[in-house]
Amino acid sequence: MQASSSPIILVDALHDDQPIIYVNPAFERATQYGAEEAIGRNCRFLRDPASNDEAERDRLRTALRVQTKATVLLHNRRKDGSTFLCELNVTRC
Repeated sequence: MQASSSPIILVDALHDDQPIIYVNPAFERATQYGAEEAIGRNCRFLRDPASNDEAERDRLRTALRVQTKATVLLHNRRKDGSTFLCELNVTRC
């Protein structure tokens, strides 16, 4: 995971707020947030408030609730406020 060129986030899906427990260096480069700024937070802090991704977010919430796989596309924001499209693949380990 450390060597991947794709951003990777691991969350604790068993915890109510699904806090981030790991980010790789590609995540830090893509979002401009260091690991110490992301770990312990929910991924919602990346959310672009101007996006209209509610259907995708509903699919994500459902996948987490029923513990199934899902792929969703979300608009997020980097630390500097610029936006990026994120393909999020949810799996259960």
